Amino acid sequence: MTTTSFTETSKDNILISDRGVPLLCDFGQSRIIAEFSESTTQTGPIGTWRWMAPELCLVEGARHSYESDIWACGCLFIEVWSSQWPYHSKTNQQQFILALGAREGPARPSNMPDCIWSRVEECCNFMPSQRPIASRVMQSLAVSGRSERDVPRKSIKLRESALSVAWFPDNERVAVGLHNNTALVLNVATGATCLHLVGHTNIVTQVAVSPDGRLVATCSRDKSIRLWDAETGLAVGTPMTRHTKWVRSVAFSPDARRIVSGSNDETIRVWSIETCATVLGPLRGHASGVTSVVYSSDGSRIASGSWDSTVRVWDAGSGAEILTLHGHSQSVRSVANSTDDLHIASGSDDCTIRIWDARTGRPVGRPLDGHSGWARSVTYSPDGARIVSASDDCTVRVWNPSAGVLLSTFKGHTDVVRSVAYSPDGRQLASCSIDGTVRSWTASAT
Repeated sequence: MTTTSFTETSKDNILISDRGVPLLCDFGQSRIIAEFSESTTQTGPIGTWRWMAPELCLVEGARHSYESDIWACGCLFIEVWSSQWPYHSKTNQQQFILALGAREGPARPSNMPDCIWSRVEECCNFMPSQRPIASRVMQSLAVSGRSERDVPRKSIKLRESALSVAWFPDNERVAVGLHNNTALVLNVATGATCLHLVGHTNIVTQVAVSPDGRLVATCSRDKSIRLWDAETGLAVGTPMTRHTKWVRSVAFSPDARRIVSGSNDETIRVWSIETCATVLGPLRGHASGVTSVVYSSDGSRIASGSWDSTVRVWDAGSGAEILTLHGHSQSVRSVANSTDDLHIASGSDDCTIRIWDARTGRPVGRPLDGHSGWARSVTYSPDGARIVSASDDCTVRVWNPSAGVLLSTFKGHTDVVRSVAYSPDGRQLASCSIDGTVRSWTASAT
């Protein structure tokens, strides 16, 4: 199989066959040269400058390539969608060259949705090696063409702001932490309240459900962690109170014998569910409050995120720090492990989601960039093929982590989305917000 590089990929060079197949042709260039005199001279690469990749314009001796065609493809999306030329605000070639030299990409048309603009950003990457292959662009377009969903499957209105949501193994119920110092267990399909968990004396910052569905764990600004019977709603054991500041995160171990907590006191503790006593820690290393903790799927490691902008990985048996991951420019709000334990995802106040190699600590691919507000919550789908994120921009977004592309944007919340979670069967998403709602969304089509 051979790869052909075209000198022109503007709409003037595309015909649609009787079968609806787009075909590239070579005669558009001559018309553009004749009508607009905007083609480059014969001393350099041939083409119309508005569609030409940076390397063709800025690197002496550069030649057209598959990667430069992908850049032109991104420009084509702009032209076809908006009927505007790429770099339409640049009135001459000199302005265009200066923009490329400043690494200024083409401007986003005002009416272009996220799902299409994300494809443009992937294609118009200033690093040729990081541009996607054509088949990947086609696949992501096929999915994202249906990705703007404005209506959730179910919206449950609460009387208080909701800060955290977690699914039960039955795929029918969720636990929700509330601003009024309590937590609820809700039936997602009916919106009915199954249990009301009362005992904390300050805001419930996070909830977790044990893998067997028998227990709910809650943590709070009252510096405690509490356990609850998921059938009766009664407290189990005594409150865990060794942290000296707000407890921000709590998670069960895969065997449901321990829980891990992270606190504003900059420490991590591991607790016995049987005795409610600290069995490991406090683990110290973060230079600021710990915002998120999670066990690996095999229970051997703990990942944590912090206001110090780092992700750290710890040995769950000894408490030794294994890795420190640097890359975010602002606080890390959430961390998640992939189901195969090969990767860690992190969401940050820098509005990006990053993916890391869980063994080496090296970044994997480019940051997932699309949110316009803090990335508050991230988690993997049960099959590991997707990442879902929740943000201050009031949206929930689904990403393909292997391709590094946005697949879906869920809109409907009217305030900060604090938490999002996949159902165990991967068919639903649940999100909760400061707007006082819990919303469920169909995830299977993403």
